[in-house]
Amino acid sequence: VKSGYRAVLSAPYYLNGGFDMGGPQVDWQSIYGNDPIPLNLTDAERERVLGGEACIWGEEVNAFNIDQRVWFRASMLGERLWSLEGNRTEKIGPDVLIRSIKQECRMLRAGIKATPIDDRDEFPRRSLWAQCEVDLPPGSSS
Repeated sequence: VKSGYRAVLSAPYYLNGGFDMGGPQVDWQSIYGNDPIPLNLTDAERERVLGGEACIWGEEVNAFNIDQRVWFRASMLGERLWSLEGNRTEKIGPDVLIRSIKQECRMLRAGIKATPIDDRDEFPRRSLWAQCEVDLPPGSSS
């Protein structure tokens, strides 16, 4: 964008990191935390940023692992890209976490084998084995 070209950001959104390719796993929190519009752009440069895209190497997935590797994290990227620009945060708050839990539950109910969310830091009394229990933590009715 600094050279005048329009761009779509994909580098921080490769979903196969930490699996067959080695390196750290690309979890949904790191995807959500990456804003596709860097802070140091001019207004003209910002207009040339078209958005972001989730990518995964096709030879790294098959019918047995695609659900766990792609769909939940890609849905979190979708929320991030549709969120307000400049919505940067050091910590993902309970509102984002609750929306992510609800999204995971919708996927599980639809038959998509989404990766479990480890939300014990935020809600220590919840179990990883009970991701979709009827009662979410207090204040999550939104």
